[in-house]
Amino acid sequence: MTTLSDKDLEKLLEEKAIRIEPFCEENLKPASYDLTVGRVLGGEAKEDTKLLVRRGKMKEERKVYYEIQPGGSVIILTAEKIALNNHVAGHVNLMNRRAIKGMELLNPGHIDPGWGCTTTGEKVGSELTAVIRNVSNEPVKLSPKDEFLTIVFDKLETPAERRFKPAPQFVDPTQRVAYLEVEAQRIRKFVELQKNIQDQLKEKLSYKEVLESLGLLTATLGLVITFVVAFVATTSAPTQVSINGFMVDRSVLLFALGFLLTVIVIIASVWRKKKTV
Repeated sequence: MTTLSDKDLEKLLEEKAIRIEPFCEENLKPASYDLTVGRVLGGEAKEDTKLLVRRGKMKEERKVYYEIQPGGSVIILTAEKIALNNHVAGHVNLMNRRAIKGMELLNPGHIDPGWGCTTTGEKVGSELTAVIRNVSNEPVKLSPKDEFLTIVFDKLETPAERRFKPAPQFVDPTQRVAYLEVEAQRIRKFVELQKNIQDQLKEKLSYKEVLESLGLLTATLGLVITFVVAFVATTSAPTQVSINGFMVDRSVLLFALGFLLTVIVIIASVWRKKKTV
Protein backbone atom coordinates (compact mmCIF):
# COMPACT_ATOMS: atom_id res chain seq x y z
CA MET A 1 0.00 0.00 0.00
CA THR A 2 1.43 3.36 -1.10
CA THR A 3 0.43 6.82 0.05
CA LEU A 4 -0.53 9.02 -2.88
CA SER A 5 1.13 12.38 -3.50
CA ASP A 6 -0.51 15.54 -4.82
CA LYS A 7 0.54 14.59 -8.38
CA ASP A 8 -0.93 11.11 -7.94
CA LEU A 9 -4.23 12.59 -6.75
CA GLU A 10 -4.38 15.08 -9.61
CA LYS A 11 -3.86 12.26 -12.07
CA LEU A 12 -6.54 10.05 -10.47
CA LEU A 13 -8.98 12.97 -10.40
CA GLU A 14 -8.33 13.64 -14.06
CA GLU A 15 -8.85 9.97 -14.87
CA LYS A 16 -12.00 10.00 -12.70
CA ALA A 17 -10.67 7.06 -10.69
CA ILE A 18 -11.55 9.07 -7.57
CA ARG A 19 -13.88 11.98 -7.02
CA ILE A 20 -13.71 14.99 -4.70
CA GLU A 21 -16.55 17.41 -5.28
CA PRO A 22 -16.35 20.32 -4.88
CA PHE A 23 -12.59 20.31 -5.42
CA CYS A 24 -10.43 23.22 -4.22
CA GLU A 25 -6.84 23.51 -5.41
CA GLU A 26 -5.80 25.27 -2.17
CA ASN A 27 -6.93 22.29 -0.08
CA LEU A 28 -4.64 19.89 -1.94
CA LYS A 29 -1.53 19.27 0.16
CA PRO A 30 1.70 17.35 -0.68
CA ALA A 31 0.21 13.99 0.33
CA SER A 32 -3.32 14.75 1.56
CA TYR A 33 -6.44 16.81 1.03
CA ASP A 34 -8.18 19.06 3.59
CA LEU A 35 -11.92 18.59 3.99
CA THR A 36 -14.30 21.33 5.09
CA VAL A 37 -17.40 21.67 7.26
CA GLY A 38 -20.69 21.02 5.54
CA ARG A 39 -23.80 20.28 7.53
CA VAL A 40 -23.56 20.38 11.35
CA LEU A 41 -26.06 18.24 13.26
CA GLY A 42 -26.67 18.81 16.96
CA GLY A 43 -24.78 22.10 17.13
CA GLU A 44 -26.02 25.52 18.17
CA ALA A 45 -26.28 27.77 15.09
CA LYS A 46 -25.51 31.47 15.59
CA GLU A 47 -24.93 34.53 13.43
CA ASP A 48 -22.06 36.98 13.54
CA THR A 49 -22.84 40.34 11.93
CA LYS A 50 -20.12 42.72 10.75
CA LEU A 51 -20.33 46.13 9.10
CA LEU A 52 -17.91 46.51 6.19
CA VAL A 53 -17.07 49.52 4.06
CA ARG A 54 -16.63 48.70 0.38
CA ARG A 55 -16.22 51.35 -2.29
CA GLY A 56 -17.43 53.97 0.12
CA LYS A 57 -20.62 52.12 0.94
CA MET A 58 -21.57 50.50 4.22
CA LYS A 59 -22.44 46.83 3.84
CA GLU A 60 -23.64 44.35 6.42
CA GLU A 61 -22.06 40.91 6.30
CA ARG A 62 -23.57 37.96 8.16
CA LYS A 63 -21.66 34.82 8.92
CA VAL A 64 -23.24 31.68 10.33
CA TYR A 65 -21.22 29.61 12.75
CA TYR A 66 -21.82 26.70 15.09
CA GLU A 67 -20.79 26.71 18.72
CA ILE A 68 -19.81 23.49 20.50
CA GLN A 69 -20.01 23.94 24.25
CA PRO A 70 -17.37 22.43 26.58
CA GLY A 71 -17.97 18.69 26.76
CA GLY A 72 -20.50 18.89 23.92
CA SER A 73 -20.54 16.78 20.75
CA VAL A 74 -21.84 17.28 17.23
CA ILE A 75 -22.02 15.27 14.02
CA ILE A 76 -20.52 16.98 10.98
CA LEU A 77 -20.98 16.02 7.35
CA THR A 78 -18.16 17.15 5.10
CA ALA A 79 -18.98 19.66 2.38
CA GLU A 80 -17.09 17.42 -0.05
CA LYS A 81 -18.49 14.24 -1.55
CA ILE A 82 -15.89 11.50 -1.92
CA ALA A 83 -15.88 8.52 -4.27
CA LEU A 84 -13.12 5.90 -4.57
CA ASN A 85 -12.55 3.11 -7.05
CA ASN A 86 -11.44 -0.37 -5.97
CA HIS A 87 -7.74 0.55 -6.21
CA VAL A 88 -7.77 3.34 -3.61
CA ALA A 89 -8.52 3.49 0.14
CA GLY A 90 -8.27 6.38 2.54
CA HIS A 91 -8.30 7.45 6.17
CA VAL A 92 -9.13 10.74 7.87
CA ASN A 93 -7.66 12.57 10.84
CA LEU A 94 -8.48 15.79 12.64
CA MET A 95 -6.33 18.73 11.60
CA ASN A 96 -3.67 19.62 14.15
CA ARG A 97 -4.79 23.23 14.58
CA ARG A 98 -8.30 22.01 15.41
CA ALA A 99 -7.01 19.52 17.97
CA ILE A 100 -5.00 22.29 19.65
CA LYS A 101 -8.23 24.27 20.10
CA GLY A 102 -9.74 21.36 22.04
CA MET A 103 -11.56 19.42 19.32
CA GLU A 104 -11.49 15.63 19.38
CA LEU A 105 -12.47 13.29 16.55
CA LEU A 106 -14.34 10.37 18.09
CA ASN A 107 -14.49 8.26 14.94
CA PRO A 108 -11.18 8.50 13.06
CA GLY A 109 -12.15 6.40 10.09
CA HIS A 110 -10.85 4.14 7.40
CA ILE A 111 -12.51 4.61 4.01
CA ASP A 112 -12.91 1.42 2.02
CA PRO A 113 -12.44 1.19 -1.74
CA GLY A 114 -15.79 1.70 -3.45
CA TRP A 115 -16.94 4.41 -1.06
CA GLY A 116 -19.41 6.74 -2.73
CA CYS A 117 -20.13 4.34 -5.59
CA THR A 118 -23.42 2.73 -6.57
CA THR A 119 -23.86 -1.01 -7.01
CA THR A 120 -23.06 -0.54 -10.69
CA GLY A 121 -19.81 1.26 -9.90
CA GLU A 122 -20.97 4.78 -10.71
CA LYS A 123 -19.07 7.36 -8.65
CA VAL A 124 -21.85 9.54 -7.24
CA GLY A 125 -19.90 10.55 -4.14
CA SER A 126 -20.89 10.63 -0.49
CA GLU A 127 -20.08 12.94 2.43
CA LEU A 128 -17.91 11.71 5.26
CA THR A 129 -19.30 11.69 8.80
CA ALA A 130 -17.28 13.06 11.72
CA VAL A 131 -18.33 12.94 15.37
CA ILE A 132 -16.58 15.89 17.05
CA ARG A 133 -16.32 16.58 20.76
CA ASN A 134 -15.11 19.70 22.55
CA VAL A 135 -12.71 18.61 25.31
CA SER A 136 -11.66 22.16 26.24
CA ASN A 137 -13.20 24.45 28.85
CA GLU A 138 -14.24 27.07 26.28
CA PRO A 139 -16.78 26.99 23.41
CA VAL A 140 -15.40 25.98 20.01
CA LYS A 141 -16.66 27.77 16.91
CA LEU A 142 -16.96 26.20 13.45
CA SER A 143 -18.31 27.82 10.30
CA PRO A 144 -19.40 26.18 7.05
CA LYS A 145 -16.44 25.66 4.67
CA ASP A 146 -13.94 25.74 7.57
CA GLU A 147 -11.18 23.16 7.09
CA PHE A 148 -11.20 20.59 9.87
CA LEU A 149 -10.30 17.12 8.54
CA THR A 150 -7.38 15.78 6.53
CA ILE A 151 -7.84 12.78 4.25
CA VAL A 152 -4.90 10.67 3.09
CA PHE A 153 -5.30 8.34 0.12
CA ASP A 154 -3.52 5.00 -0.26
CA LYS A 155 -3.11 2.95 -3.42
CA LEU A 156 -3.67 -0.77 -2.88
CA GLU A 157 -1.14 -3.30 -4.17
CA THR A 158 -4.03 -5.29 -5.64
CA PRO A 159 -7.55 -4.03 -6.34
CA ALA A 160 -10.22 -4.88 -3.77
CA GLU A 161 -12.38 -7.83 -4.78
CA ARG A 162 -15.31 -7.13 -2.44
CA ARG A 163 -17.47 -4.12 -3.07
CA PHE A 164 -18.16 -1.64 -0.28
CA LYS A 165 -21.75 -1.82 0.97
CA PRO A 166 -23.05 1.11 3.04
CA ALA A 167 -25.40 0.52 5.97
CA PRO A 168 -29.09 0.39 4.95
CA GLN A 169 -29.88 3.72 6.64
CA PHE A 170 -27.08 5.38 4.64
CA VAL A 171 -28.11 4.32 1.14
CA ASP A 172 -30.61 7.13 0.63
CA PRO A 173 -28.98 10.56 1.34
CA THR A 174 -32.21 11.99 2.79
CA GLN A 175 -32.67 8.97 5.05
CA ARG A 176 -29.03 9.22 6.08
CA VAL A 177 -29.35 12.85 7.20
CA ALA A 178 -32.57 12.10 9.10
CA TYR A 179 -30.90 9.18 10.87
CA LEU A 180 -27.85 11.26 11.80
CA GLU A 181 -30.04 14.11 13.10
CA VAL A 182 -31.73 11.67 15.49
CA GLU A 183 -28.36 10.33 16.62
CA ALA A 184 -27.01 13.87 17.08
CA GLN A 185 -29.94 14.78 19.34
CA ARG A 186 -29.45 11.57 21.31
CA ILE A 187 -25.76 12.39 21.84
CA ARG A 188 -26.65 15.95 22.84
CA LYS A 189 -29.20 14.76 25.41
CA PHE A 190 -26.68 12.30 26.86
CA VAL A 191 -24.04 15.04 27.15
CA GLU A 192 -26.54 17.36 28.85
CA LEU A 193 -27.55 14.58 31.27
CA GLN A 194 -23.89 13.89 32.04
CA LYS A 195 -23.27 17.59 32.68
CA ASN A 196 -26.29 17.85 34.98
CA ILE A 197 -25.05 14.87 37.00
CA GLN A 198 -21.62 16.46 37.34
CA ASP A 199 -23.16 19.76 38.45
CA GLN A 200 -25.27 17.95 41.07
CA LEU A 201 -22.20 16.11 42.34
CA LYS A 202 -20.36 19.42 42.66
CA GLU A 203 -23.27 20.89 44.63
CA LYS A 204 -23.37 17.86 46.94
CA LEU A 205 -19.64 18.08 47.44
CA SER A 206 -19.89 21.75 48.33
CA TYR A 207 -22.74 21.00 50.75
CA LYS A 208 -20.62 18.29 52.37
CA GLU A 209 -17.70 20.69 52.75
CA VAL A 210 -19.99 23.23 54.44
CA LEU A 211 -21.20 20.60 56.89
CA GLU A 212 -17.63 19.56 57.67
CA SER A 213 -16.65 23.18 58.24
CA LEU A 214 -19.62 23.73 60.56
CA GLY A 215 -18.74 20.54 62.44
CA LEU A 216 -15.17 21.71 62.86
CA LEU A 217 -16.29 25.13 64.04
CA THR A 218 -18.74 23.61 66.51
CA ALA A 219 -16.11 21.22 67.89
CA THR A 220 -13.58 24.01 68.25
CA LEU A 221 -15.99 26.37 69.98
CA GLY A 222 -17.10 23.56 72.26
CA LEU A 223 -13.56 22.81 73.33
CA VAL A 224 -12.73 26.46 73.88
CA ILE A 225 -15.89 27.11 75.90
CA THR A 226 -15.34 23.96 77.98
CA PHE A 227 -11.83 24.89 79.00
CA VAL A 228 -12.63 28.55 79.52
CA VAL A 229 -15.35 27.49 81.93
CA ALA A 230 -12.90 25.14 83.61
CA PHE A 231 -10.37 27.92 83.85
CA VAL A 232 -12.87 30.36 85.38
CA ALA A 233 -14.17 27.72 87.78
CA THR A 234 -10.73 26.82 89.08
CA THR A 235 -9.34 30.33 89.45
CA SER A 236 -11.51 30.90 92.53
CA ALA A 237 -9.90 27.96 94.27
CA PRO A 238 -6.57 27.34 92.59
CA THR A 239 -4.92 24.05 93.21
CA GLN A 240 -1.60 22.80 91.96
CA VAL A 241 -0.45 19.51 90.51
CA SER A 242 3.08 18.19 90.26
CA ILE A 243 4.47 17.30 86.79
CA ASN A 244 8.00 15.84 86.97
CA GLY A 245 8.71 17.89 90.08
CA PHE A 246 7.23 21.10 88.71
CA MET A 247 4.16 22.59 90.38
CA VAL A 248 1.58 23.78 87.85
CA ASP A 249 -1.79 25.38 88.52
CA ARG A 250 -4.64 23.07 87.52
CA SER A 251 -6.41 25.92 85.68
CA VAL A 252 -3.32 26.59 83.52
CA LEU A 253 -2.98 22.86 82.79
CA LEU A 254 -6.64 22.53 81.70
CA PHE A 255 -6.37 25.61 79.51
CA ALA A 256 -3.20 24.28 77.84
CA LEU A 257 -4.85 20.91 77.18
CA GLY A 258 -7.91 22.60 75.66
CA PHE A 259 -5.75 24.74 73.40
CA LEU A 260 -3.74 21.70 72.33
CA LEU A 261 -6.85 19.67 71.47
CA THR A 262 -8.24 22.58 69.46
CA VAL A 263 -5.03 22.82 67.42
CA ILE A 264 -5.11 19.04 66.81
CA VAL A 265 -8.69 19.22 65.52
CA ILE A 266 -7.81 22.05 63.11
CA ILE A 267 -4.67 20.29 61.80
CA ALA A 268 -6.58 17.02 61.29
CA SER A 269 -9.30 18.79 59.31
CA VAL A 270 -6.81 20.59 57.05
CA TRP A 271 -4.86 17.37 56.43
CA ARG A 272 -8.07 15.53 55.51
CA LYS A 273 -9.04 18.18 52.97
CA LYS A 274 -5.60 18.06 51.33
CA LYS A 275 -5.79 14.28 51.16
CA THR A 276 -9.18 14.32 49.43
CA VAL A 277 -7.95 16.87 46.91
